[in-house]
Amino acid sequence: MIEIPRLNTNEVEASYDLEKKSAYIKYKGVLGAKATKQIYQWISAMVTVFSGQLILHQVTFDFREVTAFDETNLGAAREESKKLHQSFALDFLPAALIAANEQQAEVLRLSLKVSGQQARSKIVFSEAEAEAFFEEWWSTHTRPSGPIKLFPDD
Repeated sequence: MIEIPRLNTNEVEASYDLEKKSAYIKYKGVLGAKATKQIYQWISAMVTVFSGQLILHQVTFDFREVTAFDETNLGAAREESKKLHQSFALDFLPAALIAANEQQAEVLRLSLKVSGQQARSKIVFSEAEAEAFFEEWWSTHTRPSGPIKLFPDD
């Protein structure tokens, strides 16, 4: 059976559910470029485990334990996201961002606006709201039958 290693550092935790084909990412403390890069390295490791394919249908980013957003995070997130989007077609991939409060949600809205990912992302305040968003998303979108396609199409 395929197993994706969990990520557990002082800045971030990440796990993958093979049955749901979903990732759960929890940031902790001051969110800076280091945590962002750790997550994208973890995703790259996931691609390696799946023999060059990305098998992911939904992702939850949990920010409730974030105490502050370092100024380096936004640039790093934009850069790492751009790299991943150049390799994989991610336009269909829904992302739920769990905020601790409305102030944190505003910071996340700005990040989504800068990255251009508002259409497939929703800011929520609990795991239950995240699951409801995913159910709603998949009721109006076609779930992929296999791995996310690489660019250019092979």
